[in-house]
Amino acid sequence: MTVLAVSVERNRAALLALLERGARIRSFDHHAAGEVPSHPGLEAHIDESAGVCTSILVDRHLKGRFRRWAVVAAFGDDPFVSMNVWVFGPGIFRACREVPPSARGEYEIPLPVRWAIAHHGMRARPLRFHTPGLDLSRRGDIALVTERLRGIAVRL
Repeated sequence: MTVLAVSVERNRAALLALLERGARIRSFDHHAAGEVPSHPGLEAHIDESAGVCTSILVDRHLKGRFRRWAVVAAFGDDPFVSMNVWVFGPGIFRACREVPPSARGEYEIPLPVRWAIAHHGMRARPLRFHTPGLDLSRRGDIALVTERLRGIAVRL
């Protein structure tokens, strides 16, 4: 089986149980994995580096054979549209309080956005930019974004 973007660290017990039952698992993930089990049935492709997402790991493994899929999975159909950039009214805070952490134990903004749309009638749309966005999904991204923004005046 192929597993995409599921934390080895958080799902270790289930992973080991499947491997002990004879499952062959190919796992691709960019999140903190902890210690990856060494098992003949596990082929793990883990890279926690800044600027790497699961689709990029799959693209590397497939040697670019489905590059268009990987680019769309990483950036969407249009690299100048970002679902990581939002403009909210104060109502988003209510949704943030109502939504539990993700399966990885993280507070991820798409979850309360979906909740606010479904339960509070919030309207949302992606924002279009003239340059690609910079990702700050993980702590490791901070140094990369800091370097890319060096010398640029930020006005809020």
